[in-house]
Amino acid sequence: MEDALERPVKTNAPPPATDPGKCAPGDRTRSRPRGFSLVEILVALALLGSALAGVAAAVSLGRRSSFEGRRISEATHLASSILGEIETWGFEETMLRLPEAVSGVGGDLDAMTDPAARRWKTRVGERLTDGTGRVRIERLGGTGGGDCSGLRLTATVSWRRGETRRSVSLVTVRF
Repeated sequence: MEDALERPVKTNAPPPATDPGKCAPGDRTRSRPRGFSLVEILVALALLGSALAGVAAAVSLGRRSSFEGRRISEATHLASSILGEIETWGFEETMLRLPEAVSGVGGDLDAMTDPAARRWKTRVGERLTDGTGRVRIERLGGTGGGDCSGLRLTATVSWRRGETRRSVSLVTVRF
């Protein structure tokens, strides 16, 4: 019985290490301090910076596109309201009220004397920075102003975007 107590017991576990930073003999795993190295942190920051730069560029482009979309929508609404008001007038009244617009070129709202044209000019100027308007009336059929069979009405609203001039034109035909 004494022999059984003195015999060492075999186990598969490695003996405990005396120093926590060193491996015990036969231990294949190495104890490593917890945390990230400086290189890992720098790589993570570089990736995060790249991602944030991409997101910032996308947001900036989205804001610019949204702003331009609002300008186009506003210009379309203004041109539509100009045509809508002209369409309530008769043929003769249209020719009498907007003689500057009756040509192949059309007339700028700045040059028109009709109170409606002055009102349109004010609206365009208030709603679009550096906005301008133009109305063109073309006779369809016939030779004189009284015997034409229809009118082609074009309303154009323009504005400046940087160095580029942008515009929206709406056309309607009345018979």
